[in-house]
Amino acid sequence: MTESESINTQITDDPFASVRIAEYRYLMLGRFLFVMALRMTTTVVGWWIYKLTKDPFAIGLIGLSEVIPALSLALYSGHRVDVADKRKIILTTVSGFFVLAVILYYLSGAHAAILFPNKQIALFIYGVFFVNGILRSFTGPAMGAMIAFIVPKNLLQNATVWSQGSFLSASVTGHAIGGFSIALIGVNNTFLLISGIILAGIFSFRQLKPKPPQVAEGTNLPGKV
Repeated sequence: MTESESINTQITDDPFASVRIAEYRYLMLGRFLFVMALRMTTTVVGWWIYKLTKDPFAIGLIGLSEVIPALSLALYSGHRVDVADKRKIILTTVSGFFVLAVILYYLSGAHAAILFPNKQIALFIYGVFFVNGILRSFTGPAMGAMIAFIVPKNLLQNATVWSQGSFLSASVTGHAIGGFSIALIGVNNTFLLISGIILAGIFSFRQLKPKPPQVAEGTNLPGKV
């Protein structure tokens, strides 16, 4: 086996190889908290918008308001991630999600219920999810690209397994916690909880080192959020 083949050979005797890298752990922890908060938000908003409108079609409009900007900006956001500091993009967009969670917290409170009719609150929610879609188009590619800048090329397969596992776990956990939170603490307090979870994720992301634009070995891992 040549030296180059040795470098590209996947290490298979240590299932925790990539997790032993501290920066990778911070990325996965932050991503887990962030994805869990997103899934909680989706669950809570779906229930809340139906409660406001009594119209099942209104639930579908939530996804539509998010997917339109996400798909429209897909090519541009991928290019921006390639030429910008990945850490800065992650911190900026996740901070944006925190602001959106605080807005939803306000809209679900008693003060907003007095000021605005239900249909107007629903329109505000669609606006929040439109901005959510814009931010999401940048966050996913940036987090995916970060992995290849943190993990050595011969551990990328191992890192991908852990990444997908944490993503799916966060998705399932987020939907479950979102549903239980509605029953236990109500919609308004659930958004407060979501805001706290996103803040914890931001703290974890802040531990990452800057990743300026450069040509790096192994930077071919797609993002997914």
